[in-house]
Amino acid sequence: VLLPVGYSRIERAVQLAIDMINANELNQVNLNGSKLSASFHVSDLYSPYDNFQKACKAMKEQVVAIIGPMLSGATFGAQIACSKLHMPHITPSASDISLPYSPNYNYLLRISPISEIESYAIAAFAEYYGWNKLAILASNTNFGINTLSKLREIASNKSWKILAFELFNIDEDGKLLSIERNLQKIKSS
Repeated sequence: VLLPVGYSRIERAVQLAIDMINANELNQVNLNGSKLSASFHVSDLYSPYDNFQKACKAMKEQVVAIIGPMLSGATFGAQIACSKLHMPHITPSASDISLPYSPNYNYLLRISPISEIESYAIAAFAEYYGWNKLAILASNTNFGINTLSKLREIASNKSWKILAFELFNIDEDGKLLSIERNLQKIKSS
C-alpha cells in the first residue's frame, strides 16, 4: 500500500479490514484458509518517480497487488512498474481522464470515477435544482482543474453563468490549506 505521510487513518482502516477478513468476520469473503497481509510504504503524494520506486520496492517483497497512490499524477509512476510486471494496481482516488483509455494501463483498477463523470454529476445536480448561475471551488490539482474545466464547458453549453471559480491549494502532504480567501472572493462575486 503506497500512502503519503500523515495518512495513518487509511493505514489503520486497511489493516482493520484485513484483520476482519482474516478473522472471518465478514461472511461474504471466503479465502479458503488463506490469510491477507499488507506492506505499507510512505510515498510522495505528488511524485510519479517516487511512487514508481516505492512500487518496485513493494514488488521485491513479493506482493500480489499494489494499492495507491492517492492522486492521478503519482499513479502514472506506479502504473509503469505494475503494467510491465502484470501486477494488479488499485488506485482509490485517481480520476485523470487519460487513465482508463491508455493501452498501457491494463492492470489498473480505479475506485473513483474520472473527473469528467464527476463534472456531469455536478451539472445534473445543478440542473435538477434549476440553477443557472454557479460559483465553483476546486482544488488546484489535476483532479480539481480537470473537473473545473469540464464543468465550465457543460455550463457554457447550457448557457449557465459562472459567477466565480476559485482554486484552493493543498500542501505536499495532501492537507487542505486555508480556503477563507477563496470563499470571500466567491461571496463577493
